[in-house]
Amino acid sequence: MMVGETVCTAIALPGIPAGTTGTIKEIGRLFVLVAFEDGRDGYYPRRQLVSIPQCTDPDDRRFREGVPLGIADLRVPRGSHCCLLPSTQSAALNDTASFTAAGLRNGETVVCGVPSKWQIAFASCLRQMGTACDLDAGRDRLVMICPSKIYLPRAQFTGQRQLDATIAMLSAALGENPNGIRAFAHAGRRHALPGWWEYEERITPALKDTGTTSLCVYDSSGWGSESWRMATDLHAYVVRDGLVSRGGAPAEQE
Repeated sequence: MMVGETVCTAIALPGIPAGTTGTIKEIGRLFVLVAFEDGRDGYYPRRQLVSIPQCTDPDDRRFREGVPLGIADLRVPRGSHCCLLPSTQSAALNDTASFTAAGLRNGETVVCGVPSKWQIAFASCLRQMGTACDLDAGRDRLVMICPSKIYLPRAQFTGQRQLDATIAMLSAALGENPNGIRAFAHAGRRHALPGWWEYEERITPALKDTGTTSLCVYDSSGWGSESWRMATDLHAYVVRDGLVSRGGAPAEQE
């Protein structure tokens, strides 16, 4: 971060909602001083700010301010690589439905990798969160498939093969939609596959290049400290039961 850089707030302060944009005025040892457009200043730790790319069109505020994540009233840079570590199935359904509804309302194409046994409950949760108009208008942009159609079988899996397959799928889904794409998929216990974390690391720049805001959904029950560390380090944002924290991967879109 540097003085003069445009940033977005990841949490709310009194009178300053999450998702508010401002310009860095001063960088201290503990806090960053941000000047907002209404004349107010706010002091934030670095981890509570998201860098926003400079846009060639100064009137395109939708891109400059990022896209709504749908969770914790947070906007993130388009193409962010996020991770969902739910404690219950109900939390997973709620967060993925919120993520999907926000994408449809934002005009994005949404690819939902939902296990077959969860699809009815997911669709019901999604209907409860959005008006009929929202969902009807977005029906042609809502793609629901089983994760087994997204991820390669164990016998065929390598990090490179999965990377190639994911990029091909996202490129096909993007099509002509100028509002971009977002995707989530239940990875389950695939983190145990050799090469999985290599794939997670290498997919990050591809997501940014295609403008795909993604949410990797894990079954983290019984995880050891190394799995937690890898999931946190390789994603820009980590979601746990409706709460969002910064991960170790860069959130900037430079």
